[in-house]
Amino acid sequence: MIQNSKQYWSIGKEVKVGFLRMTVIDIKSTPGDFKPDAYLLTNGKKFYYFIPHNGLSELYNKYGTKNSSNIEEAKEYFKKL
Repeated sequence: MIQNSKQYWSIGKEVKVGFLRMTVIDIKSTPGDFKPDAYLLTNGKKFYYFIPHNGLSELYNKYGTKNSSNIEEAKEYFKKL
């Protein structure tokens, strides 16, 4: 989890990524491999995943189209990334 930030990066908290305000939906922890954790975020309309130092990317659903309105489907797809 991001620790040296004034923002609290836990599920349900609102964070700023650049100029965007988003809510943390899920966190994919990567213990032991020294890579940063990945975060599933939403702005209420679209889903994104964020990896520190790699940036923000729009999440595509399992059919290859942009986004889904279903949070559970977005979480499932996020876990496979």
